[in-house]
Amino acid sequence: MFKPLGLSVLLFACAACWSGAARADGSSLWVTTGFRSWHPNESQSHFRQENIGIGLALELPHDLSVVGGTYVDSDNRRSNYLGVMYQPLRLGGVHFGALAGVVTGYTPGRLSNGIVPMASYEYKWAGVNLLWYPGKVTALELKLRVAQF
Repeated sequence: MFKPLGLSVLLFACAACWSGAARADGSSLWVTTGFRSWHPNESQSHFRQENIGIGLALELPHDLSVVGGTYVDSDNRRSNYLGVMYQPLRLGGVHFGALAGVVTGYTPGRLSNGIVPMASYEYKWAGVNLLWYPGKVTALELKLRVAQF
């Protein structure tokens, strides 16, 4: 699903680690669901839209989160992911940024990597993430805060 970006992913993660804008609320641990996905291309109509799974997201200071989990992907295969979210932009309560990471399952036997734009909204103990892979898929993920440090 992702195009190889190797060095770009590494540079993105390093830039995120050195960001200066700290989160006001400290760190939080979230449990995330799989995705509800929409594929815009009619030739993708056979793809699975209910991408059931579970994951964890550890929100850190500096607009940075580390994420990982597993889900049934659009090709009906088990996929596992690990990534870094960086969301330095705000518009009201909505956070904007990108997710850089790796995922299994889309190319059997290989890791795929990439960076996709995303937005998040959180209210008290619940929230949503919206990811957009241009021309391929838009995915909505629900999340529940289980701990705050």
